[in-house]
Amino acid sequence: MQDEQTDEILSELSASIEHDSGRDKNYYQRGLIYKNEGLWEKAETDFAKAFSLWTDPLYLSEWREAANERQAAQTLEE
Repeated sequence: MQDEQTDEILSELSASIEHDSGRDKNYYQRGLIYKNEGLWEKAETDFAKAFSLWTDPLYLSEWREAANERQAAQTLEE
């Protein structure tokens, strides 16, 4: 469950993504917040976008972890 401060940070990062040349870092930061909230599908998407904009191995590692966690969560739901 997100608190007001988290919502504000997500809003700022989302706005920055549209206008900032460092979008990869903003996607990565937003992905970390989603990861901390357990929103694995959103985290995975943002880490993938960060990696596609800037091929930092850290982004790829986070992307893979989020994908694995999302798949594990889906398996538990089934």
